[in-house]
Parts: sequence; structure tokens; C-alpha cells
Amino acid sequence: MSTNPTFFDASSIGAQAADEAFTTYQETPNKDADRLNHAEAKAQLLKKVHLLVASAIDRFQDQNDDIVEPSAREEAKRVAEEAVVTLLDTEGVRDLQTS
Repeated sequence: MSTNPTFFDASSIGAQAADEAFTTYQETPNKDADRLNHAEAKAQLLKKVHLLVASAIDRFQDQNDDIVEPSAREEAKRVAEEAVVTLLDTEGVRDLQTS
């Protein structure tokens, strides 16, 4: 009897990490001050998203007793970085349009 291995979806993990990091950023009370320094906000979000991706990979490995390949790790990180930067840039544009 063979079992199907659980598939590690790097894109999904990356997108979830970006969404979680950006949601946390939006709920930050002093985000308006952070927005004044777009580069600092971006650096903080990228750092948080890297931690979230690493945590999601660790959870996946623990739950599935499997190792995530380095290429899949990099793909999840890349997707998360691109998504969170896009969210931040879009939010910044929205802020400029409403002010």
C-alpha cells in the first residue's frame, strides 16, 4: 500500500507568508510613520516574510516528516518577497491617491 507524499506548494506558502506579513503591517498602530520611510518599511516586511516562510517550511517538514528541497525553499521565498513588495507598493500608491 503506497501513500501519496504531501506536496510542498512553494507558491502558496510564499503567498500566505506575504499576506500574513502585510496584514500585520497594516494593523501596526505606527504604520503611518513607517510609510514615511518606504525603504525601511520594505526592509522590515522582507525580514518578516523570510521568517514566516522559514517557519512554514519547518512546520511542513515536522508535520510530513519530509525535507523541503532547497529550490522549493528559494521559490517560496521569492514568491513571498515579490508579493509583499507588490502589496506595499500598491498600498503606498493608494495612500498617495487618497491624500
